[in-house]
Amino acid sequence: METIKLNDNLLLTFEPDNKKLRLVITDGITELACRKETPGNLRRFLANGQNTLFKGRLQLHKSAGDIAVLLKGTPVGMAPISNFTGVLNTTAANK
Repeated sequence: METIKLNDNLLLTFEPDNKKLRLVITDGITELACRKETPGNLRRFLANGQNTLFKGRLQLHKSAGDIAVLLKGTPVGMAPISNFTGVLNTTAANK
């Protein structure tokens, strides 16, 4: 399991789940939102011109070298694409 710190209170964790990855927004104790996705789809999102991924409680928006993480439509944190890619590669390799 790998983690990206979104802000002082929230974390985005990547958990292997069979052939998919489970992306979870958590406050350290409680899961607030999650989404299962294949590593390949996440890599395509990072590599191509697609600017948004997912609908619903957890959304990812790409702009100017960063990934904005939204919870229920409200931005809760940013992560550089390079950090996101590193965590994705580490998690996908360890499953």
